[in-house]
Amino acid sequence: MSPGKFDFDVERASLYNGLGVLIAKELATNTTVEWLIISGSFGPESGKALGAALEKNATLKRLQLFGCSLGDVGGAAIGEALQKNATLLQLHLSRCYLGDVGGAAIGEALQKNTTLLELHLNHCDLEAAAFRQELGAALSTNVTLEALSLVDNKQLGEATGTAILWALKENKEPALRFLDLTHSRVPKATQKCIKSVMPFKSTRARYVWPITQEVLKSTLEARLPDWHTSLIVPFCSEELKKRYV
Repeated sequence: MSPGKFDFDVERASLYNGLGVLIAKELATNTTVEWLIISGSFGPESGKALGAALEKNATLKRLQLFGCSLGDVGGAAIGEALQKNATLLQLHLSRCYLGDVGGAAIGEALQKNTTLLELHLNHCDLEAAAFRQELGAALSTNVTLEALSLVDNKQLGEATGTAILWALKENKEPALRFLDLTHSRVPKATQKCIKSVMPFKSTRARYVWPITQEVLKSTLEARLPDWHTSLIVPFCSEELKKRYV
């Protein structure tokens, strides 16, 4: 591992009583953390603070949040941050309830963000109409996003699948190589049509269904050479309190 590079894994830590906000505020000025994993209670206010941090942070490359109830407030803040952040390559918001506004904000961010390579919004209870409109607009112009996972968002349905299909048809230089709509109620016929346009007008594009962690790993290895050597430092809540409170 290169000197000065640290990654943090806050797993199932109790992040109530403002601790999540303190972590986010620290991230705003941190210049060493490249990979941050948070699994547990990270609520709307913490999400709002995290969004503010991402607007300023120029070091973080991978952010993974699991089981965090971000809601409209947290989701919207992260979406707004993605419009300005130019260093984040991989974003996981799995099992993070985003709300109607939050989901739409993430979709809107993809219309302006030019650096994000991977986006995972699995089990996020995305509201179909608001998210579909923004995602469709994004995929019709975005030329950098290579992997999109929308697993187990049962409200998306056929209309969202159709929006993705037409957006990829419209995009003249689509970068999207991997897409997973498992358990999102997109009909198999629509999925087949999407598959047929994945290589559309792009020699880089190829289609893999469903997405696999091994494939995603190889996608980022060239950009993140420390994938195999990254150090995960498991801080418990008490240690975090000593550092930030």
